[in-house]
Amino acid sequence: MVNKWATPPQDRRQRILFGASLDEQIAVDDPIRLLDEILSGLDWREWECLYSDGAGRPPVQPRLMARATLYGMMNRIRSSRDLQTATRMRVDFHWLLGCMSIGHSTFARFRNRFGGRLEALRKDLNREAREVMQAGSKRVAVDSGLVVGGPRVQMRRLLRLSACQEMPAPQGQGPHRLAR
Repeated sequence: MVNKWATPPQDRRQRILFGASLDEQIAVDDPIRLLDEILSGLDWREWECLYSDGAGRPPVQPRLMARATLYGMMNRIRSSRDLQTATRMRVDFHWLLGCMSIGHSTFARFRNRFGGRLEALRKDLNREAREVMQAGSKRVAVDSGLVVGGPRVQMRRLLRLSACQEMPAPQGQGPHRLAR
């Protein structure tokens, strides 16, 4: 008798000796790569000077916190606890943060400390993304899920940052919301 159901190519208990790298798991045209490229070109010294050199665990770099927070906004992940879960579970966040897991209280403190700067960065990023896409684009959709940038360039969720500002905050989030 022939089995009509497809079988998984690998048993989940099977050990993997050499798995795919994180870079291989993220598509070449994924919007996270463009976000990373744009944010890598920024000067973070102003943000870094606001951190103290106190005792305790070393702080997470503000460039990584901003990347995770902005990418979370692009994917409609607004609460600090959901961002924490994403940094632990999602491959795209692993790629963006170099497999660093960030706690929800760290996200909340970051938003409280850098809310104004984060908002300005979001606006600058949205403006720069529009300029990049206008070079060869036929249309730029700010609120939709698709941005068409020419015959071979299709990127999803790239400009969703501006739409996140108008979204109502999730109930019960209190101080975890982005400060204005």
